Amino acid sequence: MKKKVIILLLVIVSIVASVIAYHAVNSEKPENWTHTTFRGTVTDIWIDGDNRYFTLSPYLLETEHNFIINAETLYVIEFDIGDEVIVESDYNMNEHNGDDIPYPAVMVTDPNTKDKE
Repeated sequence: MKKKVIILLLVIVSIVASVIAYHAVNSEKPENWTHTTFRGTVTDIWIDGDNRYFTLSPYLLETEHNFIINAETLYVIEFDIGDEVIVESDYNMNEHNGDDIPYPAVMVTDPNTKDKE
């Protein structure tokens, strides 16, 4: 009788451990990609290797954000410090949670550009 109880306990512990392990593997945070449009004034520009970085000071009461222009950026106008620009950015909220990681700039354009009708 004692062997049956021990075997039953081992089976139950094995099942519980398997369920916990399965849940831990499959409950990783999903990637949380979002798209945001930023509009503001360029306050700083610098180059590091093949990448170009800039700081944007938004018009609203938000904090400044750093952006990176690299090979994944689709469209960029020429701009300088003090210019007003619109930046489109696709980024992962899990990575950009207050850290100083530059947001990837997908597009940097002039806010005065209008679509032709």
